[in-house]
Amino acid sequence: MSAVWNFLCGEVPGGFAVPLVLIIAFFPVLVFVYKAGEYMKRSTYLRWRWLGPSAIIFIYALFWLQAPPKIDPLRVAVIPLQSDNETDWRLSATVDLTARRIDNTLTKAVVNPWIGSRGEYSQPSADVLIRSGYRVFQLQRQSSGDSIRIGVYPDESADASVHFVYKNSDLLKLSHAVSRWILDYLNRDNELSEPFGNQYANEALEAYYQGCEYLKMESSDSAAAFFKSAIDSDSTFLQARIGLAHSYEIAGDHGNASIEMLSVAQTEIKSSEALLCLGELFLRSLNWEDAEPPLKIVLTDDPLAIRACLGLARIHPERLKDLRLDTPDKLLVEAIRLDPAFENARIALTGPLVKQGKVYRARKLLTEGLDINPLSIDLLLKMGALELNSGNIEVARDYYDKIMTLEPQSAIAAFNLGIVDYKTKDYDSAIKNFRNSMAWDGPVDCFYYLGLLYQKTDDLARAKLFFNKRWEFREDDDDYFAIKAKELSEAIN
Repeated sequence: MSAVWNFLCGEVPGGFAVPLVLIIAFFPVLVFVYKAGEYMKRSTYLRWRWLGPSAIIFIYALFWLQAPPKIDPLRVAVIPLQSDNETDWRLSATVDLTARRIDNTLTKAVVNPWIGSRGEYSQPSADVLIRSGYRVFQLQRQSSGDSIRIGVYPDESADASVHFVYKNSDLLKLSHAVSRWILDYLNRDNELSEPFGNQYANEALEAYYQGCEYLKMESSDSAAAFFKSAIDSDSTFLQARIGLAHSYEIAGDHGNASIEMLSVAQTEIKSSEALLCLGELFLRSLNWEDAEPPLKIVLTDDPLAIRACLGLARIHPERLKDLRLDTPDKLLVEAIRLDPAFENARIALTGPLVKQGKVYRARKLLTEGLDINPLSIDLLLKMGALELNSGNIEVARDYYDKIMTLEPQSAIAAFNLGIVDYKTKDYDSAIKNFRNSMAWDGPVDCFYYLGLLYQKTDDLARAKLFFNKRWEFREDDDDYFAIKAKELSEAIN
């Protein structure tokens, strides 16, 4: 039914022709009914000549109002040059200021959507972004004394297309020049917007971006000190207050983090950035009820807010009925459509598809993600799990072997390889993999499987030891594998 709906709404090619075909077909049918017998009076016939087409157009318009055509956004990424080993807060500041200017200037564009994400969405590599349809601009910093020299590398260009040299204190002017060049390169003549809602002094900006660097390193005390300095310089600095809330969260002070973020959102009720960060903070605290309102406001105001789609998809489906994208699946599909590099949304959508029996669609979704990023550990793990649960044991092994090549101490991959070996009755290899996973802080179920393996090899003393360990590390008294381990341990007695 959803496919028919999408067709009628014009989201599938051909849907636009439906009303035209219906109107053309309506007139011969109307004439036939009128002339075939005495079922229709002439006055009725004349009235329906204009009522019929009007009704068709009206009904079709209702479909469009319910599901307007999707936006096909321009995707722009402004990132540091990855080969640059001298990345510091000034380069990060130039990247962020430039991205914010372009985002505020181009209303129908997805620009650096990972900005401000606390782990929900990390920055993809330049290659991944290019394969996802982004126009990528990489910035490289070359400093000399009191000046900052920035080279801009567009897309896959091997040579810098342009360089800008400004004083270290002229970050705003520098970002303005870089932004203008990028927009000209994209053939956009829009007048540039400011990166923030207000004008901030250089002292406040420098303190803010130094705080952001410490935030990346999860040095919460140093980050908080710089954010407070920026706020002292200008109490209206919204982003500095958001950064301060994040630094509290990293330090484990969730109470002050929530208070600070709520205060920011209440002060700046029209700021999508503040509301998005507030909603994501509540999601990380598993506070679904308080996360819902700010995320809904963000998505209503900005249909391109892909992180809001991901956040709302975690909320109970009954709470989504007032949205146009009124199911978790629709939200996640839209997020992936807007940003094909958004791996978190692909992974989140895979589970529901498998539960619905749509394994082929789930496999296709992950395969498309791996075409974009073949080195994604998360996607490889998900694909391995999908094949393992589908009974394709050797295919799953290939995925886990690839992960071990990319990340030789992957505890999850070693654990799953242990399960593959257990299913193929290669017990010695299974024991080795589970022990490796355990050494690398893998899942607690390593104890359970090691107990099973030693039981099968008649080493009952070790089997009992590992079953008891699994019971000892139970999550609660309803932990299924812990209960099973306890039963098997007692059976050995």
